[in-house]
Amino acid sequence: MKVTLAHCLLVCTNLLLLMLVIAVSFGRTGTVNERVSEVPDFSRHIAPILFNKCGACHRPGGAAPFSLLTWQDARKRARQIAEVTSSRYMPPWLPEPGHLAFENNRRLDSSEIRLLKEWAETGTLRGDPSKAPPMPEWSSAWQLGEPDLILKMEEEYSLKEEGGDVIRYFTLVNPLKTRRFVRGFEFQPGNERIVHHARMLIDTTGLSKRLDDQDPTPGFSEGMGRVNVSDPDGHWLGWTPGKQPILRDPKFSWRLKPGTAVVLELHLVPTGKPEKIQSSLGLYFTDQEPTRQPVILRMGSVAIEIPADSTDYVVSDEYRLPTDVELLNVYPHAHLLASKMQAWATFPNGRRETLFEIKRWNFDWQDEYRYLEPYFLPKGTVLSMRYEYNNSSSNPRNPFQPPRRIIWGEQTENEMGDLWFQVVTSTKDERVVLNRDFHGKETKAWDENYKLQLKFGRNKDNAHFNFGSGLVAKGKISEAIFHFKEAIKINPSHAEAHYNLASAYQEIGNQGKASLHFSRAIDSNPDFGLAYGRLGTLLANRGDWAAAISRFKKSLDLLPRDPLTRNNLGVALLSEGRLSEAERQFKWAIEIEEFADPHYNLGTLYGSQRQWALAELHLRRAISIRPIFTLAVNDLGNVFAEQARWEEAAAQFARALEIDPGFTSAREALRQVQSILSNQQE
Repeated sequence: MKVTLAHCLLVCTNLLLLMLVIAVSFGRTGTVNERVSEVPDFSRHIAPILFNKCGACHRPGGAAPFSLLTWQDARKRARQIAEVTSSRYMPPWLPEPGHLAFENNRRLDSSEIRLLKEWAETGTLRGDPSKAPPMPEWSSAWQLGEPDLILKMEEEYSLKEEGGDVIRYFTLVNPLKTRRFVRGFEFQPGNERIVHHARMLIDTTGLSKRLDDQDPTPGFSEGMGRVNVSDPDGHWLGWTPGKQPILRDPKFSWRLKPGTAVVLELHLVPTGKPEKIQSSLGLYFTDQEPTRQPVILRMGSVAIEIPADSTDYVVSDEYRLPTDVELLNVYPHAHLLASKMQAWATFPNGRRETLFEIKRWNFDWQDEYRYLEPYFLPKGTVLSMRYEYNNSSSNPRNPFQPPRRIIWGEQTENEMGDLWFQVVTSTKDERVVLNRDFHGKETKAWDENYKLQLKFGRNKDNAHFNFGSGLVAKGKISEAIFHFKEAIKINPSHAEAHYNLASAYQEIGNQGKASLHFSRAIDSNPDFGLAYGRLGTLLANRGDWAAAISRFKKSLDLLPRDPLTRNNLGVALLSEGRLSEAERQFKWAIEIEEFADPHYNLGTLYGSQRQWALAELHLRRAISIRPIFTLAVNDLGNVFAEQARWEEAAAQFARALEIDPGFTSAREALRQVQSILSNQQE
């Protein structure tokens, strides 16, 4: 894609700061909205605008192919600058004014546009250089200072000079040994000319690293759908040209655990010559644990089907909030056919507030927009969005001439219609309610996507697989089994379909077929660590501990930081009487991720060794994590009873019966303890 001035005049700074800088540079009291009485010159009038709003890209080493920081550079392009700013094509700030305010608004006001035009028309005077503000200093190093952790692509990736856009994934290995909290990030693309945008996601499975290693060139593209990636703790990490890094309030930090990989998604654009890229991600830590965790709400459609020659295709969606929230951020996304976008909130009292509006969508300059202040939306508020699309020959961005039917897809020639809201609730309980409620909406949306893919998609095996996975989430196991089988008919080597089919059979109690398809998943993909682990669980349930241990160890060779398999291996070793090995696995599982089961298993192990203090410690911890953990409550009662702590034992047995009234062993133990207490009182 040829890079022009229109693509490169990026700007970024706070508007208030700009007004103050210009007022000072004029050498008089007043605001930027007052008309300049004298002929404008570069030093006093133009440099403040270019320094503050153009320099982020138009500087030596910046994303743009030329600098605008000096009078000599700017005067050569004065008329072009005036043209693209007068048409508001530049700077690339898509939201319309007059609605809720965003951070780092790059939009020029009318006075700034007039100054640029007058300067071009009156001879591009330089003025007195001593009157110019200090030229900003941009370092090739990190703008936020040296990061606490730098994650870098292990090798350079080579992009061919011709061909379509490339979407490539790279695994950034995380060397941390302890959990840290991240309050900010800074992305250095390494070759800004070829990066349309970048996105960073979290992978806890280790699969992305294996896919990266298996691909003969740096990174990977095939198999990304198999990686269970996510945005970290309700935050999206993205970069577009000109975007400035910011350190956020530590209360909104997000957790980065040891062994968690960062998957870098790069959308790369050929330039007509061979290019190389090696990107880096800098992370900035805080010691403060997050106290407020946002939620990301995706609205729009994943079942887009735009007829050829349609000029008025619309994607709309709405969602009624089940809790109070504060709106933090909004991120609209579409491809080449979108033209207009709008989102609004309708309050319970009927009042309507526009949240953002874009009248001229531009795929090349998509961005996320953070509100200057969190915006309160009460429970019952309806969020609405509407996108318009033009799939006719009158749309100069239409990738096909003559136009053809366009369906939803992630490639640029397909189309998308997403609007992400980042919101935060007041309490954890409200966040749980919001996540659960919105999950139901998302499940329905993706059902429609899978139907579309089955109708038009090329990879119908994946469509059946995804449809079946969605049905499992709804508890419709028999319907899910049908779709997994259809996926396997189309592609007998679809390892994930075999795996999910095995899991579905296990859910309905058909252990034989479950074992068969876990084995076929491994045959199709010998590096399928999760399949080894699930097969090991089936073998353990049969009492075949030696075979189970073998499968668990193979799973952990592939996914060494899988805490559930670590715990299950510990159970198998414990059943074989290998106590010290089991103890080590339980502790390792807790080190990776603290959850109730390994604490319970350590409690029972220490109890069998009559190490009552350690047994009590871990059983209490298991109960604190899972308060309705009946076995842990009952076993803690047994630990107390073994020490003749009868009243404490009675309380635990009573609590176990409160959780599960049918727990006969707890009932009998409580009867015996109460008898002992009664005898003591007599």
